[in-house]
Amino acid sequence: MGWIKDKSLTIMLVFINIMFMFKLMEKTLIIQNFDYIFVILFYLISVFIYWLYSSALKKKIYKILSMLSSMIFLGLIIFFQYNIVSNFVKKEFINNYNVLYNLTDKLKPTYFYQFKPFFIVGFVILIPILLAITYKFNNFILIVNLIYIIFMWFLNFTEEVISCLHAYLFISIITYALFLYKRRIKELKKKNIEIRMSKVKMIIYCCILSVIISTVSVLLPQDIKGKYSINLKGIFENKFVSGNGSISSKKLKKNAYSIVNSGYSNSEKKLGGSIKINNKVAFQVRGRGIKYLKGTVRDYYTGYSWKDGEAESFFQKRKDKQIMNVYKLNEEKITNQSLVIYPKLLKTHSFLVPSYTYDVQTERGQVFYNKIPIFIGSHVQDKQYSVKYHLTNLETFEDMKREIEFSDGISNDYSLGNMQYERNREGKTIFIRSDKEENYITSFRFRTFNDTVESQYKKYLQVPKSVPRRVYNLVNSITLNCKNNIEKIENIKKYLEKNYKYSLEVSDVPDGRDFVDYFLFDGRKGYCTYFASSMTIMCRIAGIPSRYVEGFKMSNRMDLSSYNDVTNEQAHAWCEILINSNSNIWTAADPAPTPLEFRIRMNEKKKKDDYSMEYYKNMHNVPLKKQKNSDITKESTELNVNNSTNKFKIIHVLVLLLLILCVTLYLLLYNIKKNKMLEGKSIIPLYEYTLKRLKVIGIEKSAYMGDLEFIFTINDDELRSMLLKIVKIYYDEYYGNEFNNSYNKKEFYYNIEKYIKQKQNKIKYYFKKLLIK
Repeated sequence: MGWIKDKSLTIMLVFINIMFMFKLMEKTLIIQNFDYIFVILFYLISVFIYWLYSSALKKKIYKILSMLSSMIFLGLIIFFQYNIVSNFVKKEFINNYNVLYNLTDKLKPTYFYQFKPFFIVGFVILIPILLAITYKFNNFILIVNLIYIIFMWFLNFTEEVISCLHAYLFISIITYALFLYKRRIKELKKKNIEIRMSKVKMIIYCCILSVIISTVSVLLPQDIKGKYSINLKGIFENKFVSGNGSISSKKLKKNAYSIVNSGYSNSEKKLGGSIKINNKVAFQVRGRGIKYLKGTVRDYYTGYSWKDGEAESFFQKRKDKQIMNVYKLNEEKITNQSLVIYPKLLKTHSFLVPSYTYDVQTERGQVFYNKIPIFIGSHVQDKQYSVKYHLTNLETFEDMKREIEFSDGISNDYSLGNMQYERNREGKTIFIRSDKEENYITSFRFRTFNDTVESQYKKYLQVPKSVPRRVYNLVNSITLNCKNNIEKIENIKKYLEKNYKYSLEVSDVPDGRDFVDYFLFDGRKGYCTYFASSMTIMCRIAGIPSRYVEGFKMSNRMDLSSYNDVTNEQAHAWCEILINSNSNIWTAADPAPTPLEFRIRMNEKKKKDDYSMEYYKNMHNVPLKKQKNSDITKESTELNVNNSTNKFKIIHVLVLLLLILCVTLYLLLYNIKKNKMLEGKSIIPLYEYTLKRLKVIGIEKSAYMGDLEFIFTINDDELRSMLLKIVKIYYDEYYGNEFNNSYNKKEFYYNIEKYIKQKQNKIKYYFKKLLIK
């Protein structure tokens, strides 16, 4: 108990700091299903290991022997089970590390089970060392925590770090204050100064002080100008505000929505790679007639990612101001609608809006918009906001196509220009690329009903040099016989839908390869970002201004009268194409489903297949010939079960051996202490041990009672006579420094143990005996 009392403050404060680190790690590395019970249990194991080396094994020789025995034990396991251990290390550590490196590099979600092997090693080795160092140098844990938070900051997890600063400040203050209190108490005790203030009160005071300081630091107003701010105006350049109420897109878009928030790879860094999407609710929406909600729009394709090309200014939205006027093809088919969004897990500065949005109202800060328009707030949108928009028949390519079919003479408004091909001497169609303008396909000339496409929408025709000639040839073959852009878009969309497989499990695109080219000719499977990127680039090659969009696609099963859950499975990327250059009207051309749509489709297909199989059985009254596949499946299942069983057996054996080793070490240490007590020169350890042992059977010496006074209170004559002899020797040694070497300590020890054993049952006796220090 003395060890726990001495180390309790260190153990508690290190635990609090470690839990903070794990919480920040959960946020920054997007760790799903984080198991804090696992962390707490293994921290207790770390404390036990620390106790073993700091208290039980005080002598260096014992520590060395225990380390050697552990190493020998591990060496024997590796020697006799090398293949099993090798496969285990490769699977649990090396493979897990590679997977985690790729996931974290692309800012994809990770899972707690992937970190478990590393956490176990950390708790067994690093945490006991951290406890030992912190006990001697109290501020060491504060330095570790500070280095960790700075490290995360420089890894560009600024938003996550800022959100945790309040907790970090609170924990750091209370840690420093309590360790300082502990050091001062030690100094005062050395000077024999009486201390009357209780530890509990001190902890309460430190907590209150920490809460006040950390809360005040957060609540202090951030926007109040300094006394000399007017005099200094003009000396420093404010890159955030660009004048006339507009704001630099770089600052706002830093906190804009991205489908990485829902489990996808970060399209601004590197497209593609395997992903896992959960069905947790991102937000709730109430509205009607919505198919898509846009979060962000990107125009510049690098060959491996999508970025914002030319810097666009954002403007602050004024109250009751309409953002845009929609080009009205048919006034009777356009109505003003509104929807309300309730954020749940999704936390972003962006407002999710339908096409043709003209107003956004929020309780959280200011609203900014650009010419697209995309709407971004000055604060994280964690409360409900409302959106007003024009409900048209132009939201999707299919809607637009139907509108053209039912509207005579309107098709010319959608003919933004046909790409002009040149023919070589053999009469074959060829494409010309401009070396002068390497980022734009200016070598393709357009016939348009006005000149706005090439001047205003040039950035939406950008194709990088990384896109090889075979992609151009493919687009040519798909669109060669098309009469207008409508047919081109339709052919490209159908080609992607028919020839490529939707899948979330894909390989990473090799370094140096163009993302679209790899998908079209090598990978041939992918999810929405693959299809949307390919659709956008292929439309650009065909001379159609297009852009890449990320947001959410609504389910067809939405209940218009209530709030609908929108999950991460509905996060989506799609292509938008320009359909009217005069009015800046775009429509969605989407060749891929969402994960939710794909899952529903697969479930329906499975039900249909199961029904067909059952119908066949009933009609023919014979079993289907699927025995071989069934046997293979059965064997595969049995193999997996056996492998899993073997793995669990190995783990159980290792755990059992570890427990046996711990028990053996404990018994060894117990015997060493007992022999030291019985064979030593002093009688004092034996007498103190006797008092502790008698306490377990209810015979207890009061702190205010003398030793002889205590003995005469014992009613048992046999026990009283034994204790009188040892107390006399104890007094001679304690007060007179006289040692009695003739007294038989072993005989006294066994007589006392025999007496106690008679008063207790065997299980209770041995349990209590082994726990007495």
